[in-house]
Amino acid sequence: MIAVAPSNFAYFRLGAQSGSICDSLSTGIPTGSGFSAMRFSIYPNPVELSLTIEQVNRSLCLVRITDMLGRLQWDGKMESQKMVLHKELENLNQGVYWLEIQDLKTGEWAGRKFIKK
Repeated sequence: MIAVAPSNFAYFRLGAQSGSICDSLSTGIPTGSGFSAMRFSIYPNPVELSLTIEQVNRSLCLVRITDMLGRLQWDGKMESQKMVLHKELENLNQGVYWLEIQDLKTGEWAGRKFIKK
């Protein structure tokens, strides 16, 4: 008779275990209430000197840029349908950043990743 040793691998065939701390992976990006499909675009991506933000619907918004550790790098208000950031990017090191836009009237928000060259 051959003895079978217990496996050192996770029980990946079981699927998600509800209530377990191991039931899913987190990106660290919140997706709770208030998150919407608020439509906006950013370009160019990757960015070198300037980044343009364009909303589909014009509304007063708060714009935040954070690094991938969640540290706030810049925040400001967007009062028109289009905004171009120049000086706001000068102090950013090369890397990946998260740009979040929040409608100040409805509270809805959405975000996009961008790369700073």
